[in-house]
Amino acid sequence: MDDSGITTINQIKKLLTASEGRKLKSASRDEKYYWLETVLKRFTFFDLKRDERGLLRKYMKAMTGISESQLLTYAQVIEFLEAWI
Repeated sequence: MDDSGITTINQIKKLLTASEGRKLKSASRDEKYYWLETVLKRFTFFDLKRDERGLLRKYMKAMTGISESQLLTYAQVIEFLEAWI
């Protein structure tokens, strides 16, 4: 999954409206979690405003099929690990 061209929340908003109703899935579980980690770091998830985090969660959910609670838990784990590195 290569979305390195997407760097702003506005691009995500446009992508979500354009792909409404479509399901996008990645190949493997490992690939999903690697992709999630790169997206969380690229957008500095916890530094975003609340509505921006919501859009990013919708985007990650659409791309991976992972539930919002799992996404938030994973984001918290990544934030915790980043603090220790």
